[in-house]
Amino acid sequence: MQKVRFKQNALFIPHKNEFLVSSHRHDFVSYTHSDGKYVFIDGGTDYFRGGGNLELYNEGVVDNWCLDSDFNNLDEIRAMALWGTRGKDGKQPLAWKPIFTFKRAHLRAIKKNCKNYMHPTLLEVVKYWLKIKYGE
Repeated sequence: MQKVRFKQNALFIPHKNEFLVSSHRHDFVSYTHSDGKYVFIDGGTDYFRGGGNLELYNEGVVDNWCLDSDFNNLDEIRAMALWGTRGKDGKQPLAWKPIFTFKRAHLRAIKKNCKNYMHPTLLEVVKYWLKIKYGE
């Protein structure tokens, strides 16, 4: 059986404390800074494509949170894996958050309710943080 690669196509905008995630094929997302410079990513979990004013990375305006299990080790994936959440009531706008920031109840809910359709690497990340943070 062939191992399915884990890919995460994301940017972090520190001053907004916000992640931009391209979550599926041809899902073009972009960020425009107040000075008019912009960056974009595209490709979701199928391919990586990005561009724009790349000096925004050097200036610390944007951080690269793209991951690929062929190139990133498991420790990097555990530290940077994101999960989309709509809040406790499920009615909030979709927000992407690092899995390691979630509390026990949220991690348990992801493990219980999403295990059959989430990428196996993400399930391992959830289990890892349950064990490390809460001894489960």
